[in-house]
Amino acid sequence: MSNYSKLPVDVQREIDEMILKFDENKDGKIEIGELSNIFKDFGIDATSEELSQAAKDLDTNNDGTIDISEVKEFFAGVRLAE
Repeated sequence: MSNYSKLPVDVQREIDEMILKFDENKDGKIEIGELSNIFKDFGIDATSEELSQAAKDLDTNNDGTIDISEVKEFFAGVRLAE
């Protein structure tokens, strides 16, 4: 079972809406440069080093973008850890 599916539906919707806001071209990917804005939306004040590490961890295929499913799982993990 994924972390995302463990979240309450209202929290899943919150994550979905936040991600869609940042997927400007609606291609299902988040550019690594946009990751900072996503963190800020969740109230996470990440350093440049933390953002770089998160982008590296999330971009598992090293194509310079992060799939929305990867972002969902990441933020689900953050929410479950709260």
